[in-house]
This record gives sequence, structure tokens and C-alpha cells, in this order.
Amino acid sequence: MKRIFYLLLLTLTIAGCNNKKSFTIYGIIKGKTEKTIYLNRVDVNTPVLIDSAKINKKGRFRFKIPASEPDFYQLGFSKTNFVTLLAEPQEKITITFSGQDLYDNYTISGSAGSSKLQMLDASLAETKRKLDSLSTVYN
Repeated sequence: MKRIFYLLLLTLTIAGCNNKKSFTIYGIIKGKTEKTIYLNRVDVNTPVLIDSAKINKKGRFRFKIPASEPDFYQLGFSKTNFVTLLAEPQEKITITFSGQDLYDNYTISGSAGSSKLQMLDASLAETKRKLDSLSTVYN
């Protein structure tokens, strides 16, 4: 009986150690790149630096961020070269960048909100291109 009690206690302790109030970002950047990538939380419309990660020789990086609710984040090299994420607790986000300009060509999985933001950003960029071409024709 004592063995069962100790086994149950050990199982509950291990299960309780699982941090359900965090999310993880696994990233890969293909090609020559910067050495550090930054993660900012978007507070109203002001980015607040949360963490940074070194990019290894294979172009890989990782973040594990405590979070108790969904929030917007910016992942990137600078104030102009970043992508926006909508991360929720327990998500394991995988993001792959294909070049130095992060926002142009990337794939994301593991986060439904971030995938929808990517589609929104792509639609907005297409609309901007169309407006620019219309403006050129008009002028």
C-alpha cells in the first residue's frame, strides 16, 4: 500500500512540474544572418524587450517564455525587421525564415493565432502593392 502511495505521489509531483503557463518558440533561419534575435511583447503599441537568443551556426534558436494568457509578440532583428506573433500558453511554435528580411518569406506552425496574423500581414502587403501601382498610374 505504501508503494502505491509513493508511486502516486511521485506521479503527481512530476505532472505538477509541467509548466502549462508558458509557450516555446523553435526557430530556423536559412542563409547568412544576424547572431542574435529578439523577442518583444507588444504593450498597447510599444514593444517591450522580453528576451533575446543567440542563433547557432546551423541557424537555430529557441525561446521559452512564461505566459498566463494570449498576447502579441514581435520576433526579429530590429524595429523594422520583425514578424508579429499571437502566442498562447502551452503552444509550441515552429517558425522557419528563408532569408535576412524576416517578414517577407517565413512559415509558421503550432500557433493558430500567429498563422492568421501571417495571412493578414500578407493580405495587407498585397493591398499596399496594389495601391502603390494605382498611385503610379494615377500620377
